[in-house]
Amino acid sequence: MTHYWGVALLASIGLLILGLSAFVLGGMRRFVLARHREPTHEWFEAFDFGRYQALAQLFAPQDFDFLRSQPGYTPDLSARLKSDRLKIAEGYLNELQTDVRLLLNFANRASAMGAVDADNFSAFLLKQEFRFIATMARLRCELALMKIGVNRQIEFEQLLDTVRPLVQCSRALAIQAI
Repeated sequence: MTHYWGVALLASIGLLILGLSAFVLGGMRRFVLARHREPTHEWFEAFDFGRYQALAQLFAPQDFDFLRSQPGYTPDLSARLKSDRLKIAEGYLNELQTDVRLLLNFANRASAMGAVDADNFSAFLLKQEFRFIATMARLRCELALMKIGVNRQIEFEQLLDTVRPLVQCSRALAIQAI
């Protein structure tokens, strides 16, 4: 009987890893396939990186503590808040992924047009893209684990930190282009 449980546990872990991999790779596939998209002037003018700061507070323990302290609280309310916030986080991450792709495409085009030192700048962009992809993959795994109740807290600040230099650089390039 013990052998059966061991096999079942290994099969469950394998399916979990397979599901996480498919989820992460699906998101990264969209990121890579969007390499052809170019930002419009209107998009760049409307882009506001500050809106992504909300990610840092989505799973703040204080919100869940406050909810627990309210009259009529039930565990279902916490589960619903967590579920709603998971959907919000996924939406923000999808939008951020699109925005980062557009920023990278803009910066790469500026580099190709000779607006900056191509060697150092290309290395910087490649490093930022890799850091973003790796951090996004980790966060998507953490979100998936949170959905099934394995993970309780997610830190988005590292992802935002990988994007900030790219935002600053792109803004500087846009000012130079004017």
